[in-house]
Amino acid sequence: MFKKLKIIVVFLVLLSAKTSQPLNIFEISLIGIGVGFVSDQYFDSSIKRDNITEKKAKVLNKYYKSNRSIISSKNFYTLPLQEKLLVLEQLENF
Repeated sequence: MFKKLKIIVVFLVLLSAKTSQPLNIFEISLIGIGVGFVSDQYFDSSIKRDNITEKKAKVLNKYYKSNRSIISSKNFYTLPLQEKLLVLEQLENF
């Protein structure tokens, strides 16, 4: 809350300059709205550091590490098509 107040004070100081500004009221309001959005995103603590892609990669790595090199034909035919293709790809790499 205190950081947001600092930003608002700095913004008001910048706007209260004694020289004439070439910006009209519309442009100044757009700058104010943009500063509000940027500060809200910057100070947002709900965003987590972990990336969704990194989480997916971790899950895929766990899946690949848990694969067995031997699979019975009964289990192979019950697998979904994508997993069958993964098994075939792994067998060709060996």
